[in-house]
Amino acid sequence: MNITSEEELQNIFGEDEVVLDKDITISEDFNTIEEFSGTFDGQGYTISKLSSTFIETIASNGVIKNVKFKNVDFVDSLGIFEQNFGVIKSVSVIDLEKKYGSSSEEEFGGIVRSNSGILQDCLVKNSSLHHETLSGIICSYSTDNAKLDNCTVENSCIY
Repeated sequence: MNITSEEELQNIFGEDEVVLDKDITISEDFNTIEEFSGTFDGQGYTISKLSSTFIETIASNGVIKNVKFKNVDFVDSLGIFEQNFGVIKSVSVIDLEKKYGSSSEEEFGGIVRSNSGILQDCLVKNSSLHHETLSGIICSYSTDNAKLDNCTVENSCIY
């Protein structure tokens, strides 16, 4: 499934093979995708203005790769992805701001809140997290079998 609009992005299903074919700007009405077990290839394109979690759970056979998230402004979300059991590869988050909100007492991760899978070649850049509890610029916490490889943080901080 080739994606060229927010409407098409909103209609992907958990097992789809998704290819992003252009940059997309998200409106405030975007609904979080609950579970994803397919492959999402962003081809280096950017999803901008996300204000809620993009995907709640990436299943063990799910792959998210080659996508940028820019101008992300979170209050009550816990990360671009909440749980990862699959692979997140070559994902960048640029200009993320996490503000205090009702979720400020829960763990927050700039890319993923909870990692039980693989994070590889990821970047968080120019980001600030205003959070009361455990936070991670890349991820908040990982399980013993999780893998974090070649992920970097540039010009970012936690307040």
